[in-house]
Amino acid sequence: MPATHAPVTGAPAHSVRAPLLTRVIADINPEQRIFLIDLGGLQSQTLSRFEAFRCRIDVLDLDIEELKSDDHAPGSLQLRLTRRLPESLGESADLMLCWNYLNYFSPVEIDAMMQVLLQRMSKRSQIHALIESSATQMPRLPLPLSIAAGGSLSWAPQSSSNDRIPTPRHSSDGLLRCLPGFSIDQTMLLANGQREFLFFRR
Repeated sequence: MPATHAPVTGAPAHSVRAPLLTRVIADINPEQRIFLIDLGGLQSQTLSRFEAFRCRIDVLDLDIEELKSDDHAPGSLQLRLTRRLPESLGESADLMLCWNYLNYFSPVEIDAMMQVLLQRMSKRSQIHALIESSATQMPRLPLPLSIAAGGSLSWAPQSSSNDRIPTPRHSSDGLLRCLPGFSIDQTMLLANGQREFLFFRR
């Protein structure tokens, strides 16, 4: 099972408005089928948000520690990631939800991952990501995020608040080098200090 941070029992969830993700969801045509790749774990609120659409969601539930393991060769990471991918069944994804996961990989690792993932993306695909921008430290493992009512992102308070690592603060140019064929649609600084990115395929 993936390692996770234990939530604080009984504590209220935190939330932050994510205008770009809200816009993406609002622009979905309910008459058309949409295919999502979700790098995070299975979250009931997120599934509920998309249940009104004709939708396929491949939930990868990435385990950071498993993917990085003790072999840092890009080829090894790609092999582990490929093993987590469901069969494509001839379909290409329209949207990739990276959540806060890209913060936990180096540019070399992101590039290696995207060489695998971008093969699954359609010609009109978009990629959404949250990048640490203001904070100097972040939780050692990604906090599980979900889409709450009104389009905000929510996460539970964590008990292991002292278990933190430095943030990489990926730059826009650095991210684009890992996403060949993509451009930045828009980026916004959120109230929690993260920067929200929306990329589109040129």
